[in-house]
Amino acid sequence: MKKKNRIVMFALTFLIIALLQVLVSPTYSICAEQKRKTSEAYPTTPEGVVEAFCNEDFIGTGAGIGDWAKIQQYTIWSDAPGWDESILVVTFNVTKIRENSNTAEVKVEYKIIGRLYSDEIGPIFEKAKTDEVIIYKLLKKGSQWKIKSPQLHPHVGVKTKIKLLKEVIMPQVKDPRKIKRLKQVLLDIEDELAKNKSN
Repeated sequence: MKKKNRIVMFALTFLIIALLQVLVSPTYSICAEQKRKTSEAYPTTPEGVVEAFCNEDFIGTGAGIGDWAKIQQYTIWSDAPGWDESILVVTFNVTKIRENSNTAEVKVEYKIIGRLYSDEIGPIFEKAKTDEVIIYKLLKKGSQWKIKSPQLHPHVGVKTKIKLLKEVIMPQVKDPRKIKRLKQVLLDIEDELAKNKSN
């Protein structure tokens, strides 16, 4: 019976978090950790497409905050996976590696402080300070470059995730155990971010 109750609590927690993320406006106000280039025109270069994709991912679009179509437009992916984990990113840097008439490769270097996932009580922050290098492969579809692979867990800006946890998730949590966990996770993330800034 206890196992069944835990499964039900986990499912309910996940659904509440997912619902709250969907309710956050796509114009979610965020302290700028990464300069976000806003342009109405679709990027014309492979690195421009990857940078636009990474900017949307950074503000949480890939994690369900906002409109999936904003991030999907830069890819050939037909669906949005139901990710239950986010990689917490401080910064990223985009560099073109190779381009020919129909394919391209673009390198993204992410500065990561950890990952965030949940169990039946709530979010869990796992410290993992590292530099991650991802090579995005692109195809040219008509006149536009589109990301083919890889399709990764959302790489969300740390301040974006902190703001979401404080302003959207925290006010909805009533269970004292979950509140305690959420407060500790916030402290851990903020502490790791502060350490990262001092290095």
